[in-house]
Amino acid sequence: MKLERSRFLSFAIAGAVAFVVDVSFMLLLNPYVGFYLSRAVSFILAVYCSWLFNRNYSFSDIKPNISKCQEFFDFLALMMIGGLLNYGVFVLLVFYFDYFRNHSYYGVAIIVTGK
Repeated sequence: MKLERSRFLSFAIAGAVAFVVDVSFMLLLNPYVGFYLSRAVSFILAVYCSWLFNRNYSFSDIKPNISKCQEFFDFLALMMIGGLLNYGVFVLLVFYFDYFRNHSYYGVAIIVTGK
């Protein structure tokens, strides 16, 4: 029971770290490449950070029988399912609402928290 609680906490921290990476890189890249590309790049970076954190902390005791590269691309493929929906909602918010165009990080926060 203690391992599962610890794993859950570590998993939640990984999600929080990924969220910070996602928003930070989106805001950093936005002035140079625009909303849409900065959001796509920030998502990929957040997925990588989430995978790395979970692999090294949350699930460090689990060693799959595949290469790290294959493990990451499997993880990325699964994250892309939710990521496409996430990106689609973000694009709609930024495209149709001036508020989200001017405060794009709220668009990410709303999508992540489901509020």
